[in-house]
Amino acid sequence: MEDREERLWRQLEATVQLRTSDDAIAWQIFGFFVAANGGLLLALATLGGSYQHLLRYGIFLARAAMIIVWSLLESRSIAILRY
Repeated sequence: MEDREERLWRQLEATVQLRTSDDAIAWQIFGFFVAANGGLLLALATLGGSYQHLLRYGIFLARAAMIIVWSLLESRSIAILRY
């Protein structure tokens, strides 16, 4: 009986460590997206020159793509946590 208890405790510890690792990775990715989004916003605010409108559209599309990717990552993570 004691072997079974020890095995269950080891499984519980492994599950907690895995969950902590998954959370850390998600927060690192989130930090990257926030920093990149901030950089794109800064670039959008400081644009100048004759191609200003084209660059703004390009930056807007890059930000929209990042938001879509982040939403997909988050929905996948939430779906995994539900099961």
